[in-house]
Amino acid sequence: MRAGSRAERYVARLMKRRGFAILARNYRCKSGEIDLVGRQGDLVVIVEVRYRRSEARGRAQDTVTREKQVRIVRAAHDYLRRHPALKNCRIRFDVAGVSRQGLFLTCEWVENAFQADVLQGNRSW
Repeated sequence: MRAGSRAERYVARLMKRRGFAILARNYRCKSGEIDLVGRQGDLVVIVEVRYRRSEARGRAQDTVTREKQVRIVRAAHDYLRRHPALKNCRIRFDVAGVSRQGLFLTCEWVENAFQADVLQGNRSW
């Protein structure tokens, strides 16, 4: 199993422990991809999972460029359009930076890592 998939499974388990229901994994559309979509009450969290073997070359969450953010936001718009039951939910974009510490994975979770307004002329959620 590739390290990225292992990291995504790890983050999904963390989300469940935090009380989130996992709505989607690896959602793909022509606009982009979302690693994880979770829901807790009226909050929907779109999570980008980034894996690094070590933080020697920087933190994993710092690798989410503006271009990547735009693709994630566009994919989120597509996902939400296809799931109208979520239209009244609050939306949050998080980044989960996963790295290896010896034998164990660790996660630095950044809530509200970016906003949907990375798209110019963005409509509000």
